[in-house]
Amino acid sequence: MSRLYNNKFLKRMLKLVELFTSIATASSHPLSMVQRVANPYSLSSLFNLLLMVSSENKILILKVIHNLIEIHLPYEVFEEAVNI
Repeated sequence: MSRLYNNKFLKRMLKLVELFTSIATASSHPLSMVQRVANPYSLSSLFNLLLMVSSENKILILKVIHNLIEIHLPYEVFEEAVNI
């Protein structure tokens, strides 16, 4: 089975997103910082990646999701992401 992504590249990208969302948790305006990541389509992609990536990358994805929950992303965004 061929890979649809480069594991090393994906890990770097996920670390950047995790760092960015982590910084947003300490921001006075976190939702404005994470608008690009915190939309249903991006979240849906993260959920789909959870099924396909290495354990190490799964942990990074879960950290990103945890940070989004911590900044009080509206639950409707999560619901729509699951529906996609």
